[in-house]
Amino acid sequence: TCRALDTSPFSLDVPDLNSTLTIEFGEEPSEAVKTFLRRAVYDGYSITVDVAQTIMNAVCANVACRQPLDLKPVELPVAQVGTLVLPFNVVPQVAVRAFGNQHRLSAHAMQQILNGVCGIVFCQAEK
Repeated sequence: TCRALDTSPFSLDVPDLNSTLTIEFGEEPSEAVKTFLRRAVYDGYSITVDVAQTIMNAVCANVACRQPLDLKPVELPVAQVGTLVLPFNVVPQVAVRAFGNQHRLSAHAMQQILNGVCGIVFCQAEK
């Protein structure tokens, strides 16, 4: 006999981050975990590679994971300036401000860089 395909979302309570990670049916778990971690960073949590991997392992014990969790820093080349390096556990706005101040960039230039970063990674308004 055929069983109906379970398309319900998967939820994982993460008490250390006072939050619940939800992965929708068909969503890539590694991407969902990365977005979840970035939200936690915005909420002020300090996330280590070990914490991130523990969450990913808990997810993959319950959901089919096709891609590993990629925690490599995002690198965004900025013409005539250098490369902005954004670790997975740093708020994008904080990294862009530090980069902009280091290179004495205008607020307009920093906003353009932030727009570029937020096209690659999850961003939200700072609290």
